[in-house]
Amino acid sequence: MNKILRAIASGLSRQDKKDLGTFVLNRTNPYAFQNYMSTRINPKTKNPFTRFNKPEKQFIADALNLPLQAIGRRGNPIGTRVALTDERKALAGTGGTTSTAKQPLNPSLNTYERQLALAAKQFGHSIRAVKEFPERYPEVYGAVQAMRASNLIYPNKKVTYPQALEQSGFTRGDFSGIISGRGDLARAMMNQNTFSILDDLGIVAPNIRSSSIGHTIPLQALRNASMVQSFSPFRFKRGIDREGVKSLLINPNLMFPEPTFMNVAKRGIESFLYNPSNRLKNLSKVGEILDEAGMTTTVLDPRTLSMTTFGSGKPMDVKQLNEYLTRILKDAPFGTSTKTGKNLLFPTTQFLKRNFLRGGIASLLE
Repeated sequence: MNKILRAIASGLSRQDKKDLGTFVLNRTNPYAFQNYMSTRINPKTKNPFTRFNKPEKQFIADALNLPLQAIGRRGNPIGTRVALTDERKALAGTGGTTSTAKQPLNPSLNTYERQLALAAKQFGHSIRAVKEFPERYPEVYGAVQAMRASNLIYPNKKVTYPQALEQSGFTRGDFSGIISGRGDLARAMMNQNTFSILDDLGIVAPNIRSSSIGHTIPLQALRNASMVQSFSPFRFKRGIDREGVKSLLINPNLMFPEPTFMNVAKRGIESFLYNPSNRLKNLSKVGEILDEAGMTTTVLDPRTLSMTTFGSGKPMDVKQLNEYLTRILKDAPFGTSTKTGKNLLFPTTQFLKRNFLRGGIASLLE
């Protein structure tokens, strides 16, 4: 009886209820949400709504005999996953305070540790437990990634880490795979003698040798090269699909476990790929360097949400990583750092520009 009364008082039209009934029957179809929202336009943005409102979620909850709080923003029960649409697969390259937790887009390791500690606290967890048993707390790690994207898209918006995760549309379960993969990578590096090669390369800091969550879309390069009109005052370029960009940045399907030292080292390549003056050149050759290293990066157009992936496009293979690092150790193909004297893991932007001007960089991979 309560369900019937709620349906009557919900304000939903007959067509709304009919379409919601269709959605419930087909909710595991990746296009179900898109089909429902295609005729429901937000008058402010002139685009389809991006989440169900409370009456719609209540209708779905009643139809599934679940409490309202168990329904996610896209109508699926929290903790379950819906397959990506073909468009999203193509894009992805894959078949306690209430103040803003401001964080850099490419945080230092110490800064990241503080972010993780604050996120753990806001979820009511011990940071020691979160770091010792990360697979048990994917919501903490997922919320840190969600906050990074939120801060990029809405730099003045104040949210907590739990709120950032909730507003992302993803759940703790969505991040379980990337968190377990992070641990698997660390163990594989230990078992396959990667750390011995790192010793020889002079990469010895324990926090640098760990595995991390790597965005295939580099946040700093995306913002600086493709989104920002001016920094003072801070203003985005017109025509950017902020919600679309945010959804892609938080999407765990666009993240891979990566060794921290490789994640940091590839930023020169990412900066080069995002530089508008380089886009008419044969960038596929740059992608071949990433492919040899088993790394991936993606250039995203924030207006159309189209993406071009460079590199392997898959999780890292430790055997391939070892082969790449051994070549870096023996041949130093990209030279040495002027600061440390150590062999560079990837070319600098200056190195790439210099070799492009000489007619291409294919020879670097031979």
